[in-house]
Amino acid sequence: MKKTIEADIDIVVLTQGRDLPALERCLSSLLAQEDVATRVICVGNGYELPELPAGVEPFNEPENLGAPGGRNVGASYGSAPLILFFDDDAWFPDSKALAKLIEYMRRQPKAGLIQPRIVDPENGRTEPRWVPRSVVGDPARPGPAFTIAEGVSLVRREIFEKVGGWADFFYGHEGIELTWQVWNAGYIARYLPQVIAHHPSGIPFRRPQQMWMNARNRVWVARRNLPQPIRTIYLVNWWLISMARLYRDRNTRTEWLQGWRVGRTTQNESIAPKLSWGTILRLALAGHPPIV
Repeated sequence: MKKTIEADIDIVVLTQGRDLPALERCLSSLLAQEDVATRVICVGNGYELPELPAGVEPFNEPENLGAPGGRNVGASYGSAPLILFFDDDAWFPDSKALAKLIEYMRRQPKAGLIQPRIVDPENGRTEPRWVPRSVVGDPARPGPAFTIAEGVSLVRREIFEKVGGWADFFYGHEGIELTWQVWNAGYIARYLPQVIAHHPSGIPFRRPQQMWMNARNRVWVARRNLPQPIRTIYLVNWWLISMARLYRDRNTRTEWLQGWRVGRTTQNESIAPKLSWGTILRLALAGHPPIV
């Protein structure tokens, strides 16, 4: 049940307790944010939370709902007009970071979804996968976003609820769908590198089960969101790209192909509206038609 608290923003932190010092650092950075009324919601995703700092509301989910499922549950506990989804191993180095993001949303009413720049504090790098545009280029350059780093993203609640929240993919590619659906709702998604969040680098989608879900969800996101013939072009492009990337890794390629086959032969239970041709045109004019 939602608990009504006067807050500018609900912050949803999802954790499985794998790195409690990192979780403590994350929550401390959120509680230290200035000039903004926050409600910090921490969801134990298949994990019983330990005692948390004062000001953090704990919610335990007995089963692991996957990243999108856990974030959807966390969002349902809040009522603020904005929702920040924040990884348990991320943190803000600037106590004014949230105030800056909220001010941008206030000044840009058509901005429905935004992502700050993510930086690994150890090496100062922004990984290419953290830059939400087709041509990465300079990670310090702002612009429209065509996917999103799910664990460091800010969305308007009204739009989030209208489009059905995160797709129930368990792990991977739900950020693509949410971004497309924000554009489809007549809003825009933006990348704001002037605001920085720290996050350690890591290699995603490398364990066999992750690669399987990578492929399955890639097909699902296309089948759920794209009209023909855009859907076919998108899937052919990604099949070729993935085969080129996995050419020398037979075991990983096998897992990926099995996931791809499951994506083609099964259907995700939730339903997403297909992108309109007007949305596809807007994405193309913004620099990224949804074909890759």
